[in-house]
Amino acid sequence: MADTVDDAKRQAEEAAADDVVGRLAGLLGGEATAKAVFGPPVERDGVTVIPLARVRIGASRGPGLLGRRPPVAAGAQSAPVGFIEIREGEAVYRRIHDPRRLLFAVALMPLAGAAAFAIMAVTGVAAARSLRRMVHVPRPPWALVRRTD
Repeated sequence: MADTVDDAKRQAEEAAADDVVGRLAGLLGGEATAKAVFGPPVERDGVTVIPLARVRIGASRGPGLLGRRPPVAAGAQSAPVGFIEIREGEAVYRRIHDPRRLLFAVALMPLAGAAAFAIMAVTGVAAARSLRRMVHVPRPPWALVRRTD
């Protein structure tokens, strides 16, 4: 009887945590409207600029430890990606280049090369061992005779 009560209690707590995650995602999702992605237009000298951003929203529920309620986390992140320039009735998208992304990619190149080299080395050794076991090269007859000098 105690097991079923504990199971029912655990299921109720998990359902409540799932409901909290759903409500948090809904609240955060309510903020992720077109206004969050498209900033307010700015107009100067006949040119209108509409800023654009990438918006990410997330919510999760972790494992409950020692019978405690599982923790719930939620968050939102936004980053500028470009803008729309409207001039003389023509709209053009302009991307904002982030130099940090390029630096990050350049910094990862040696690591990627080292990882590729390590994978190739391990694969080569494993292939050599496999081939050595698959192919049997008999010893010549004169190598089987022992000298007794």
